[in-house]
Amino acid sequence: MDNSAYEAEVGEIKEDATATQDSQLEAIIVRIGDFGRFQMRNYVLLCLPIICSTFHSLSFVFTASTASYRCFIGDCDTENSSFIEPWLNFTIPRSDDDWDQCNQYQSIGVGCDADTFNSSQIVSCESGYKLMDDDGSIATEFGIYCSNQWQLSMVGTVSFIAHIVGMPMGGYFSDRYGRKATLVVAGVLSAITGLARSHTVGYYSFLLLEFLSMFVGSPLFYIALLLAVELVGCKQRVLFGMIISLTYAVAEVALGYLASLIRNWRVLLRVIYTPALLHLLFICYMSESVRWLLSQSRELEAVDILRDVAIVNQRQVNERELSDMVRHNRKVISQTRAAGGHYTARQIYNALGHRTATCCGLWLIIVFISMGLTLNSMELYGDKYRNFGLSGLVKLPGVVFAMLLMNRLGRRWTLNLCMGTCSISLLLMVALINEYPTVSWHLFFLAQMANIGSHMVLIFFTAELFPTSCRSSLLALCYMIGRIGAMLAPSAQLLISYYKYTPHLLFAALGIPSSVLSMLLPETSNETLPTTMEQACALDLHSSRKSSVSHSTG
Repeated sequence: MDNSAYEAEVGEIKEDATATQDSQLEAIIVRIGDFGRFQMRNYVLLCLPIICSTFHSLSFVFTASTASYRCFIGDCDTENSSFIEPWLNFTIPRSDDDWDQCNQYQSIGVGCDADTFNSSQIVSCESGYKLMDDDGSIATEFGIYCSNQWQLSMVGTVSFIAHIVGMPMGGYFSDRYGRKATLVVAGVLSAITGLARSHTVGYYSFLLLEFLSMFVGSPLFYIALLLAVELVGCKQRVLFGMIISLTYAVAEVALGYLASLIRNWRVLLRVIYTPALLHLLFICYMSESVRWLLSQSRELEAVDILRDVAIVNQRQVNERELSDMVRHNRKVISQTRAAGGHYTARQIYNALGHRTATCCGLWLIIVFISMGLTLNSMELYGDKYRNFGLSGLVKLPGVVFAMLLMNRLGRRWTLNLCMGTCSISLLLMVALINEYPTVSWHLFFLAQMANIGSHMVLIFFTAELFPTSCRSSLLALCYMIGRIGAMLAPSAQLLISYYKYTPHLLFAALGIPSSVLSMLLPETSNETLPTTMEQACALDLHSSRKSSVSHSTG
């Protein structure tokens, strides 16, 4: 069945039943409180997987960081010698205005004076290495220096690959077995593998457990986001989405602070992975997504949760409304083509193939630009822990600004505005960099803020575009494509050999088509989350009607 045939079939379904079921659930959620104690309690709980996801996915920045070292000069160095000594001038050559880390002048005698070193003959370090300070990373403990530096970069690469492989698996299990169960299993397994990694005795066992911990923990963020989005009515989704996004940024700042206090990588891993065991509490205190339960025809469980929400929020629930919702949900589910509450890949492709491809394209471009801007950002000097925390802190205004615009302009226009601002800012930065460097620096900062805002909007927007029974799988697919964009971003650095600001021009050029692509998606502002494929396809019709109404009133 092609896309047009499927849309024709959607039109034949009784729209009043679908609309009634959606409006009834939204009305019940509002009546029993969509911003009450129950939601606040669950959002506090959902901060745990968000924080753990941030800590775990970025931990390699510190556990596999490069060390500052130089050659240990056997005839000169002692146990009490400093990293910088006067005799370095005739024992170690200079490289890029600093002491060469991996080479020294050849020793031709005994003693520590200029006559015992041949400055015309450079050799590799003969007696090992002298550390500036023991930063407690695997580099110093496993002896990863000079020609083996690639092993440190490999840790980050393995982390990316684990996310790419793990996200689709997590999305599948989330749609098949539920958000809550997948979140608990992912959190606990992530804690176990992370704590095991803190006890490794060799590089390759560390690398294996890095992959396993990232693989099992990759679904934490987006499943927590789905639970948050599916927990409230359409009027509160943006507010709670902003809370989730800000939690991620604050957690990044906190990681930099923790790493500055805990300089031993083993202790750091134990500190950031042990809290993930608290996901076991979700078994008793976290409720399953009501929307997911309804999509699986588990109406009685959904009704029980709605009653609990009403009790905690000290509201009254109308039993007749619950009965009507159950009856209409069964009617809508019976009219879908989902076998056992799950759609096949072919059904998803026929119905939402174009929308999925558009979302994947946006994720690829926006994450590519985001990672590229990070790599091309003006170098920050000073303490690496403080700089890492600042990089998370600057995300806060971008997130807040974008989320506030979503309520006023809608999802599509906010995404369009953010990416357009990013492209224009980068073009102006390149044009003004020589004459107005300070202005260009602020324009680059504005481009980063706009890109961060677009990334947050895209995460939120994607979750609203797909039906409940396959929402997690398709969101995970988009995340996976985004990770591929992040892995490709370092290749943009190669363009600097042609022109220093070629990467910035490339990012600006890619931002323009992404802003256009966003307008191909249906607007989801003030729309209920679709439960079935038919309801998801109907978003295109609703969006077209809104556009026609706005044109006619204009």
